[in-house]
Amino acid sequence: MAGVSYFQRYAQRENHVTNNTLLVMRHLYQSGPGKLEQVLHDLLDDDKITLGPTFRQQIKEERSVPDALIGQEAFRLYFETKLSQALDLNQLMRHIDSIAAKSVVGEAQTILIGLSTSEMRANDAETVAAYGRRVGVVFRSVSFGNVARAVSDACADYEPALKAVVLDYIDFLESERLLYASEDRMLVAPCGTSYAENEQFGVYYDGADRPSRAPCRFFGVYMDKRISLVGEIKAVLVCGYDAGKIEVQTTERGHADDDMLGRIKGIIEATGYYDLKKVPHRYFVMERFEPTDLRKVSKGPIRGAQYLQLSPIIGKRDFRAMGARELAIALRGQSFPQNEGDPGQLP
Repeated sequence: MAGVSYFQRYAQRENHVTNNTLLVMRHLYQSGPGKLEQVLHDLLDDDKITLGPTFRQQIKEERSVPDALIGQEAFRLYFETKLSQALDLNQLMRHIDSIAAKSVVGEAQTILIGLSTSEMRANDAETVAAYGRRVGVVFRSVSFGNVARAVSDACADYEPALKAVVLDYIDFLESERLLYASEDRMLVAPCGTSYAENEQFGVYYDGADRPSRAPCRFFGVYMDKRISLVGEIKAVLVCGYDAGKIEVQTTERGHADDDMLGRIKGIIEATGYYDLKKVPHRYFVMERFEPTDLRKVSKGPIRGAQYLQLSPIIGKRDFRAMGARELAIALRGQSFPQNEGDPGQLP
């Protein structure tokens, strides 16, 4: 069986995605077995899985009591990946039959994860789970959004190298359009000292070396535990500044026009606390920002940019027909997250 590769060799997109998912999990495990254990607990809703050795003293066996034991529980975790919502029930059941046939007597747990863009319907998931229980195989339906949230939660802010890997994986999922539909999501970023300039010019800037997050349609400005400005992203441009002129290096979304370039030039020259002239930055350009009031009710501020799914907050809407002003009105007086750990709250 092929191992996980840093430089993937799969031509099939499904295999490419699976490889990258295993790769980010391997990074977490190498950083600390407890991190991967936390991810699996989140995905499987199960606290019985233990990764790595356990250390125990005075173990009472049948005929004696050894002084100590270093042991490791065995488990097998299988994946079936689909790059859509549809998981094939018959295929999952065939997997369960094959997995059960290979199970080792005394093995702690054998698990099959069905990984796709959204969780299966409850009835279908229970049908497969019930089939698995008959032969000792645990089945769980998991979305890429679940995985993105779980690996992000396992990564601390003081681990910049690991955080960069996790963010790059999430950006990969976004670029493959495996997360929630962009019309139903808003990119939210904390703005402190830059708030006035962001509002004035309708522009948010970020480091060009960070994940682009360009496919998201709406943008929210966060400060003091609330989102107070929202805009519709018209263009995402990586630009440099030279002798008073703006040079577009990369167009990641939309098309640059003179008005956009003028506003980018304006925010560069108006910003005194950061020198935006030295190196290129990524600029998210809105048509304009609209005032709103969406409160964060969970503890602590948000740390860095994250995605927010909109339908759990304001209900299902025709988001393609909704503009920034309508969204701003709908969000006023609401709060997030609706439920702690909601998969719509992504890093």
